[in-house]
This record gives sequence, C-alpha cells and structure tokens, in this order.
Amino acid sequence: MKPEHKRYILENVNKKSIKELARDLNIKERKIRKFLEKTRKNQKPPPPAEVARTVVDKRTILVSAALIIILGFSIYANSMKGKFIRDDESLIRDNIYIKSWSKVLNCFKNDIAAGGRQRWNSYRPFQMLTYMIDYSLWKLDVRGYHLINIILHILTALAIYWFINLIYGDSLLALFTSALFVINPLHVEAVSYISGRADSLSALFLLLCLIFYIKLVGRKNVMLYILGVSP
Repeated sequence: MKPEHKRYILENVNKKSIKELARDLNIKERKIRKFLEKTRKNQKPPPPAEVARTVVDKRTILVSAALIIILGFSIYANSMKGKFIRDDESLIRDNIYIKSWSKVLNCFKNDIAAGGRQRWNSYRPFQMLTYMIDYSLWKLDVRGYHLINIILHILTALAIYWFINLIYGDSLLALFTSALFVINPLHVEAVSYISGRADSLSALFLLLCLIFYIKLVGRKNVMLYILGVSP
C-alpha cells in the first residue's frame, strides 16, 4: 500500500466507511482492514508521566477540598454559639410541622411559616424538610441547626471548586475562587442566620444542576440526566 493511501485512510477513517475508502483508492477492503488493525496494535499506551499527573491532580483536589473545609469551619465556628432569632422562632422553634414526620405533606401544601401559625408569601418545602431532619436529630438544640448551615455553605464552596475546575481545568483558579467564596463576609447572614439557609440551598442546587448538565453534554447517561434535573 502506497504511503499516500495510508495517509488518506488515516485522515478519513472516521468520516467514511471502509467500503467508501476502498472505492476512493481503488484497492481491496481487506487491505484497508489489515492496515487499520496493524495501526491499532502499534499504538503505544500513554506514558507513565500522564498517569502520574492524574494521581497528582487527585491529590491536589483532596488537599484543596480539605483547605476549603478547614476555612469554612474556622470562619463560622463561632456561629454555633448563636440562638434562634427573628424568623427562626416561627420557622423552627414554634413550627409544629417540622416536629413530626406525619405532617411532612403540610410542608408541600402550605407556605413556609404556616406551621408557626403565620402567613407568608414564601413557598420553600425543601427548606422545611431540612428543618424536619434537624429536629429529628437534635430537637431544639440550636447548635445542630447552625452546624448544618455551616456544612451547606462549605458544600456550596466545594461545588464552586468543582464547577470552575470542570470549565477551566485549573485547580489553582478553582481553589482561589472557592476560598474567596467561603470566607467572604457577604455570606454571614446566609450562614449565621438559620433562616437564611435558603440562599445556600438554592446556590448549591443551581451549581450541581450546571455541573451535571456540563457532564451530560455529549454523553448518553440517564443517571447524569436525572441528577441534573432533580436539583
């Protein structure tokens, strides 16, 4: 087989069928198949350097995640000393719906403050579900509610790290962005104020939706589609 034939086959093997290639070059299909099989066998596996680089990337991700978690707890640990204030009293302390799983459907049928015998124009059933989980774990121990707020904030920062890394493939940029987010004083209300957890929840689910959508593009993965739609 002539060199120009080989070059033509390699350039068009993903565009045309073997039958079309054989017709274009006026050679037998059997020769083309043999050439392609030989070419695939001669392809070398990726060098060890690339494998090592993958391991280093995983270590970088783990170290970055650890730093984000440490920063988050260091900045907001003092909020654990807080109390129920303002809307916390209606949404949590006096809310009869979050104190029994038999009333879980009421969270989906009423506004957010109905269980506290108030009427608001806010419908946030998932936020109420998180309060139900909180109450089932630590009743009215306010420290548990603050702990969940901190964890949600950190998870949002980790989602930002994942999102930036996914788009740019730059772990340093992702770490800088997520670290800036996790320590930014603008988020104090969303973290330290228990009723402000709606901000962290919405940001977290929005980021996860974008992440799973990006990972879904070009793939036929039903699970990724479900994860992308569910948030």
